Amino acid sequence: MKNSMNGLADQAESKANHMAREAKSFAKDASSEAKSLASDAQGYAEEGLKSIQDAAMVVRDQAQAAWKRSDEVLKANPYYFVAGTAVAGLALGYLLGRSRRN
Repeated sequence: MKNSMNGLADQAESKANHMAREAKSFAKDASSEAKSLASDAQGYAEEGLKSIQDAAMVVRDQAQAAWKRSDEVLKANPYYFVAGTAVAGLALGYLLGRSRRN
């Protein structure tokens, strides 16, 4: 009876050791996979940041070009803009003043 108990205990210990080795191996694999995923995520984040910075530079350059062009047009024909602004102001004043009377 003792021999069969010792045999069962040895089998249980052997299975426990095998399970511990399997768990350790799984943990190493999971850790390696997590590191790989973290590295990939960091790479994607850096690529995304770079593309956002590039897009911001393009938008800034286009805005500067539009500003320069509008400045050139305004300096060439200032009276059109002054007249347009005056007409828009008068129309807006008329519409706002009219709605208050009713």
